[in-house]
Amino acid sequence: MLAIQQVAKYKRHRPENTLLYQLVERHYPEFKEAISEQGKYLPKFVEREFEDFLRCGR
Repeated sequence: MLAIQQVAKYKRHRPENTLLYQLVERHYPEFKEAISEQGKYLPKFVEREFEDFLRCGR
């Protein structure tokens, strides 16, 4: 008897459909601008995390 191999198929997660993704996408640029206007800034590693999060799955 031959074993039937199951091939896993990639299924995209569609992070842009999650509430968290939508909130970050909508408000992160405004947040970054608002703190910049106050003469403050986010640490580079925090900016990288937000930007990587927004690119994830895209």
